[in-house]
Amino acid sequence: PAVRDLRRLVLRSARLSPAAVGALAASPLANTLRSLDLSTEHGTDPVPALLAGPAWPHLERLSLQTLVPAESLLALVNSGKFPRLV
Repeated sequence: PAVRDLRRLVLRSARLSPAAVGALAASPLANTLRSLDLSTEHGTDPVPALLAGPAWPHLERLSLQTLVPAESLLALVNSGKFPRLV
């Protein structure tokens, strides 16, 4: 129940694997978070895992603490899954 009230999640030093990012994207947090600060394993692009999950209707801020290819950023912005990102 407390997870449903979570609006901001900071995972700066977590170095998440692609599977962990996928699990986060598939979790109920995708529907409630407004801010996500995320780091992944070196060389891991988190965007495909984020796009594979449901929409993030309330997310206004996404900080990716890793190098992300331009194609992935464009796919994220054009996906429609993050309608409130500014």
